[in-house]
Amino acid sequence: MIVLDRRLMIVSFNSVAESIFGYSEGEVVGKHVKILLPEADRNRHAAYLRRNIRVGWPNRIGLGRVLGRVDVAQRRDGKVFPVQLTIGEARTPEGVVFTGFLHDITSRQQAQQELHELRDQLEHVSKMSAVTTLAQSLTHELNQPLTAIASYMEASRDLLEAADLDRAMMREALDEAATQAIRAGRIIRRMRDFIMEGESEKGVESIADVVNEVTVLGQFGPATKNVHLQLNLDPSMDRAVIDRTQIHQVLQNLIRNALEVMRDSPVQRLEISSRKVDDGALRITVADSGPGLAPGVRERLFEPFYTTKRHGMGLGLPICRAIIESHGGKLWAGPSHLGGTAFHFTLLTGTFPEVTHD
Repeated sequence: MIVLDRRLMIVSFNSVAESIFGYSEGEVVGKHVKILLPEADRNRHAAYLRRNIRVGWPNRIGLGRVLGRVDVAQRRDGKVFPVQLTIGEARTPEGVVFTGFLHDITSRQQAQQELHELRDQLEHVSKMSAVTTLAQSLTHELNQPLTAIASYMEASRDLLEAADLDRAMMREALDEAATQAIRAGRIIRRMRDFIMEGESEKGVESIADVVNEVTVLGQFGPATKNVHLQLNLDPSMDRAVIDRTQIHQVLQNLIRNALEVMRDSPVQRLEISSRKVDDGALRITVADSGPGLAPGVRERLFEPFYTTKRHGMGLGLPICRAIIESHGGKLWAGPSHLGGTAFHFTLLTGTFPEVTHD
């Protein structure tokens, strides 16, 4: 603890302060407090202290309150270190004095820095693991069209060497090779779009607004005129911390999948609901009345390039899961109370900041 008078002269300097700064009490009592401040910032810090003493510490930060900033001090050996300062005011027969409790937070900042570095390393390892998985999947998926292209080109070469050139067969082989090349290009483009996705911009948004945008501006048209859409959104839990565009993309994908699987169903019902879950998160569900998931499909739904669609790429759901996990949530599938499939995902809740008027 350090005690100062109104002139910022040191009145008392206890043993804890001695161990922190390396000065003895006799060396600093009667001297200006700026002896404990970094040389480069002494004038600025001294002016700050004088200003607060002039208006009164209790009025500025409250009696015994911790300053809302981390400051720095200087030891006797000239080493600058971070401190947290708590100021109090006391009245003595000699007048008003100010007590300052300094906490050396060097170890805390070092621990925070180490934790930050460890988090960065773990994030890097996680990204590398994800990239490795995607690379393996990409290699496997590209191998099929590339092998087909090689086979068709070899057949074309054999046809050219034949005595009687079969132009129709030659054209068919080249067409098939071109089709496989286009397929390979689509795979690479989808992967590039996924990997090159920009940094997300998250904010507190209304889930009801996002759902309404998707359903009004989305995929509902003449082909889905028999679909009965029902929204059961909890108005008391409507705010979530999201990247609006990305959650838009997730909902669009889940709704599009639901509409496709219900295309031949006699009853076509789609329900989008939201409710609070036990951990305070917001759970959103997209449920359909389609045929449901075949045995063994649910476990593979989120594997890159796995698809049950004839012309599907198998990247929609993995990308959706990656988006939700980047929001701190989870995405999973299960049976629906409507008889089909339900996709659930969770989001962190938030509140809109209060608007103040000067």
